[in-house]
Amino acid sequence: MIVVFISSATFAEGNTFTKASSINEAEPFALSNILQMLAGLSFVVILILLLGWFYRRFGTPRAGNSGDFRIVAGISMGQRERVVMLQVGDRQILLGVGPGHVEKIHVFDEPVINVTTPSGVDSFADRLASVIKHRGQN
Repeated sequence: MIVVFISSATFAEGNTFTKASSINEAEPFALSNILQMLAGLSFVVILILLLGWFYRRFGTPRAGNSGDFRIVAGISMGQRERVVMLQVGDRQILLGVGPGHVEKIHVFDEPVINVTTPSGVDSFADRLASVIKHRGQN
């Protein structure tokens, strides 16, 4: 920012910046000045909309999903309270989550909830792959 202020002060002293400017100081409400202002404003608005779309489309960068740390189960206990079971390595931790705080309820040394899907039940990814495969054949 300092470079911008210094360079603008240098141009103003040399009077080269004011002579090269396309803004007509004699008529501030001239059509060319209004069009130039609207073009700059529309550029800024379009830039803001594009950045919002990119943020919504791609979201915030997240770390990769590690197999050692994941949410196994969760249940709502009220409007804002939840009980969540986390899998951390070979241990499972039961947490109470409320507005503004998280409490450890119990740590299980052996897994209480089996994380793997039963052999008779397909996972969502398997079902989605089969639906996509069948659509491609029709």
